[in-house]
Amino acid sequence: TTVDFTIPATARVIKLMLAKVSTNGTSNYLVQIGDPGGIEVADYLSTAGDDTNNLATVTAGFLITRTMGTGATVTFSGTITLTMENSTTFTWTEEGGISSGVVTGYNPHSSGVKSLSAALTTVRLTTVTPDTFDAGEVNVMYQ
Repeated sequence: TTVDFTIPATARVIKLMLAKVSTNGTSNYLVQIGDPGGIEVADYLSTAGDDTNNLATVTAGFLITRTMGTGATVTFSGTITLTMENSTTFTWTEEGGISSGVVTGYNPHSSGVKSLSAALTTVRLTTVTPDTFDAGEVNVMYQ
């Protein structure tokens, strides 16, 4: 139900790349970040939507919407970028999106911000409600 990546505390840009990822359900994806104290599950400012203005806001992580109208068997690909905005307050911004290539007329996108209490050391991909990842690849790069 989660995919965690350990990130060096010196990283300033992180890219989470999804290639044909699927779950056994239809929950939206969620990216969460953490420091040595653990994964943060609150106080994110995150909004996601698509070209039809279907917007959602959550505080439990960076919301990554699935293309509207798709079922559990559809796979998703895309890149989510996290960028250090302020190294003193450990503030990170997020932007990106995923798409299935199945439903036309949608361009899912997201953006957000989150401050930690220490340097970021973990990035997690999960879902809003517990779904199990069952296909595809997820990888991370950082600099």
